[in-house]
Amino acid sequence: MVRGYVVDGTNICNAPQTRMLQPVLAIAMELLRRGDEFVCYFDSSTYARHLGGTIATRNEQQQALNELLAKYPEHFQQAPPGHKADDFILPLAEARRYS
Repeated sequence: MVRGYVVDGTNICNAPQTRMLQPVLAIAMELLRRGDEFVCYFDSSTYARHLGGTIATRNEQQQALNELLAKYPEHFQQAPPGHKADDFILPLAEARRYS
């Protein structure tokens, strides 16, 4: 049975010990491996406020996030400026009947 999920990527990136994209990618890979559908939403402020590490690491993560958004829009979305991912997550989950 295929299941669907809407993931709050910013909340996952903001975990105290992480502040990186790796946990989001691990979740995405597992959902793809299982054949589940998912959309991962990020706040517009994810790069500025939620990704940690050195400046070089932050720049690499910003580049990776931009690539995810550009190459896989069916799975990765970013809320427009002035909005949080939360504004889109529940309506999308309800519309698609996702968890």
